[in-house]
Amino acid sequence: MIKFFLNSFIRIIPYTRLYRFKRWLWTLAGFKIHKGVRIVSTANFVGNMDLEIGENTFIGHGTIIMGGESKILIGRNCDISSWVTIISGTHDLDTTGERMAGDSRSLDITIEDGVWIGVRTVILGGVTIGKMSMIAAGSVVNKNVPAYTMVGGVPARPIKKYDFAIEQWTKC
Repeated sequence: MIKFFLNSFIRIIPYTRLYRFKRWLWTLAGFKIHKGVRIVSTANFVGNMDLEIGENTFIGHGTIIMGGESKILIGRNCDISSWVTIISGTHDLDTTGERMAGDSRSLDITIEDGVWIGVRTVILGGVTIGKMSMIAAGSVVNKNVPAYTMVGGVPARPIKKYDFAIEQWTKC
């Protein structure tokens, strides 16, 4: 219940101001929000997930982080654009019942350090996004993303990978 009231109250705070105060409020709700995190006031955190956001991460307008009995870990120095959906919940398929969505479950999500997530991206449960990766706008990430990889599309597929030998991005 406290999370519902916090989501409502935080919306009246100027969107891109008072970040330290908003961090403090979210920690009252039980989330672990580290120093330097900037969360825009229109972002929503919904559910009883175990949420941790690393230092100097930015979370943009309209972003929704939603989960049940799961852990959602967002690393340090991440940039999460506007209207991103990070959702750990899903359902088993039930072809014998009255509806296809069977028993619900939540799967952990890990977003490692330095990740950049483009606008209107969807990150689904059970996914790990490797460090310093980039997710193109509008993507749906339903599988793990290796470190230093750019992915895009529905579902997201590798586009480029950083090649340390020649110090540049190469097509996959």
